[in-house]
Parts: sequence; structure tokens; C-alpha cells
Amino acid sequence: KNKNNNRAGGIYYIHSGRGMLHEEEPIISGGPLHWLQLWFSPDIYADKLPDAFTRMIKPEEVPVIETSDHLVRIMIGHAFNLSSPLLPDWPIQYLHVKLHPGKTIELPLA
Repeated sequence: KNKNNNRAGGIYYIHSGRGMLHEEEPIISGGPLHWLQLWFSPDIYADKLPDAFTRMIKPEEVPVIETSDHLVRIMIGHAFNLSSPLLPDWPIQYLHVKLHPGKTIELPLA
């Protein structure tokens, strides 16, 4: 059993490939816990699926752009001349954006 403990702002990347068993359980108790799981099924593999693997990205490894208008964490892909440690084999971009009240942002497309 693999025991990976993630922290707030971190990423636990699972590439299920030909198959993987996993389970999640909170490492904190007694307070709210928020997480987001994104599942993708890219049809990019012409032959058989690759081997499964996981990768833990610590919060401090995630690139951040912060201005007086916004904060952007580049979770997957490229944006604002920065790259996430996660660069999958298919074109995808995931940005976590926090806007300050009344502010706007123009986001680059992947």
C-alpha cells in the first residue's frame, strides 16, 4: 500500500494507464476538507495503454502568478510563461484562479 500524504495546494497525479487500484482518505479530521478530482480519458494511445504511475506535487512546486488583481496557480500545462511540473501527453491546461473583488483577468488558451 502506498501512503502518500498531500498538503493543501498539492497535487496527487494518477496516470491509471493499464489499471490501478487506489483509495483516498482524509489526513485531517474535525474540519472542512475540500478537494477536486479531475478524470480524463484521452483517446491518444494508438496501441496499448502505458504502465500506470503516480506523482506527488508539493504545493511549493506549483508555479504561482500573483498581482494586485488576481492569484493564478498553474496546476497543469503552461500559462504566463510558466510551466506546471505536470505536462501530460495530451493538450490540457488547468489553472486555479482567485480574483480579487471587482477584478478581471484575461487567460491564455493552452
